[in-house]
Amino acid sequence: MVGSRGAGNLGFTGFSRTSASLLNVCLLLTPLVGLALGASAVAGDRERGTLQGLFAQPLARWEYLIGVYIGLLTALALATGLGFGVAGIVIALLSPVIDPGGYALLLMFVLALAAVMLSLGILLSVVAGTRTRALSGAIGLWFVLVLFFNLGLIGVTLGGALGSRGLIGAPLLNPVDIARVPAVLQLEPRLDVLGPAGSYFADRFGAGGATALLTLALAAWLAVPLSGALWALRRHDV
Repeated sequence: MVGSRGAGNLGFTGFSRTSASLLNVCLLLTPLVGLALGASAVAGDRERGTLQGLFAQPLARWEYLIGVYIGLLTALALATGLGFGVAGIVIALLSPVIDPGGYALLLMFVLALAAVMLSLGILLSVVAGTRTRALSGAIGLWFVLVLFFNLGLIGVTLGGALGSRGLIGAPLLNPVDIARVPAVLQLEPRLDVLGPAGSYFADRFGAGGATALLTLALAAWLAVPLSGALWALRRHDV
């Protein structure tokens, strides 16, 4: 990655600065890609008639759903890993400051966020009925989670409407924030980057405790929508 080393000079930056600069881009694009892929999966098979043919075979619905999820996640992970890997190799060869641990940690949280968004997208794909509805719901959910949630959280925090419990619970309602806070804690734990909720987590539980708690919350965000998609697929006719 090419970045600014000083006033008016260009050069290769180290892993820490590159990771910090990539984080916001990843938090914008990764949820959109994951939601869109998931939303197109089951609904697309239903519209093409593929789903009826598959379920006419001795194939359990959970096997179909998990297979679709693993296939899409593998493709998304390979594409993300390839992009990060090529950039990482270039930086490692040309940068005088090397922090590959932070770069690898960023990749891990990005992949975890992609897995969660894919799970949410598949749930939308199952319950929406059509591919158009599923994609519309995915785009609307992306706007809420990525753009509007933090603005609303800042407003209610400045207004004093949230107490200590609210500051703990608010980030748990948004998987994008759940992935962002531990990544920032490991890369650049500053107040202006963490935000009020992230700073409260860091002060209350410490960097390690906050990372562990939010990682468990991220795992729950992955499992619950996928379980809901499986439940809905078993109840709905194809």
